[in-house]
Amino acid sequence: MSIEIVLAISASLLVIPVLITRWLWFWVFSLVLGLPMVAVWAVYFYQTSQPEYSGSPQEFFGILIMVLVSGSLAAGMFLRYIRWVVGLKVHEIKVAKSLVSGGGQRSNT
Repeated sequence: MSIEIVLAISASLLVIPVLITRWLWFWVFSLVLGLPMVAVWAVYFYQTSQPEYSGSPQEFFGILIMVLVSGSLAAGMFLRYIRWVVGLKVHEIKVAKSLVSGGGQRSNT
């Protein structure tokens, strides 16, 4: 696997969660990709905890790829959460401004 492919996958896993507008699709996307990554990490940690485990010379590159890919997904999910919080605060400020500007005007009908 070339480094360009790994970087493209990582970039897409960072950007796609941020661009998803519906929460249902965000969670489906995150779970469909996140659960297999959790399983891969669980198998890796289980294998390395075995007494007869000796590793391999190429193990570092596999770990590096998994850290990059799973870290990108986690960062994308975190950025989506930040986008959601900022959107809520902006909406809250807009509502507060509209209440202040229209709060003194009452209709007598």
